[in-house]
Amino acid sequence: MAVDTTYTSPPTLARAAGQTLPYANYEDLLSDMQHVAGTTGHIGARVYNSSSFSVNNATGTVLTFNSERYDTDPNGNIHSTSVDTGRLTIQTTGKYLVFFTGEYAADPDGYREFAFRLDGITFIAAMRVPALASGVTRIAFGTVYDLNASSYLEVLAEHTAGAALNVVAGGNYSLEFGCAKV
Repeated sequence: MAVDTTYTSPPTLARAAGQTLPYANYEDLLSDMQHVAGTTGHIGARVYNSSSFSVNNATGTVLTFNSERYDTDPNGNIHSTSVDTGRLTIQTTGKYLVFFTGEYAADPDGYREFAFRLDGITFIAAMRVPALASGVTRIAFGTVYDLNASSYLEVLAEHTAGAALNVVAGGNYSLEFGCAKV
């Protein structure tokens, strides 16, 4: 079914009356919109690990993520559940909000830390807190950063509890990592 694309909107808009839109039909327009903004109109990913993750004492450890809440970018997948599962690889250059939430198992000793690392080298944000005297230690943090296509992000975990300690999987709030183009 062909759609009439003759422009008849008020003259306050950019096109003059009688001009036609550059699309033959609605499907072509929709396809172009999806190419520009992604099928959901959002570029980003949110991933998680459905299992707890053991982190050795005083050792920066890259966390991995085995599941996705969403992964939307018209230029390709940001996350893979089979290769380099600890990475979010940027497909579209721009400014991104990068975020993480995690929870360490209960232990009263030392500090707890999570950090974002760019391209395996540069730390772009970190959050370190003292361990709680009782109960789990929860950390949520984020940053906004200019990222280039093909750059990748990782989350590193580190603590000083004295022995290995789990980063606990928990619902929608622990072991969650993501980015969103802003």
